Amino acid sequence: MVISSDKSIAQIARELGVKTPTLYSWVNKEKDDEVTNEEVTKAELFDELKRLKQELADVKEQRDILKKATAYFAKESQ
Repeated sequence: MVISSDKSIAQIARELGVKTPTLYSWVNKEKDDEVTNEEVTKAELFDELKRLKQELADVKEQRDILKKATAYFAKESQ
């Protein structure tokens, strides 16, 4: 809201009912968080993607085993 607004931080602080220094600290923290998020490298993203794909494959395998077990026990109980 503050970053994309044409209003001054002081004006927005008044509208929100907070002190101007408080709003400044919130804005600065948000900007710092954005910089931190941008520092994620492509290699880190690739590693995370690889890990998630492996986790998905494992979960699918577990699901398939459970489906087969369910079908087996359903057939046995008839």
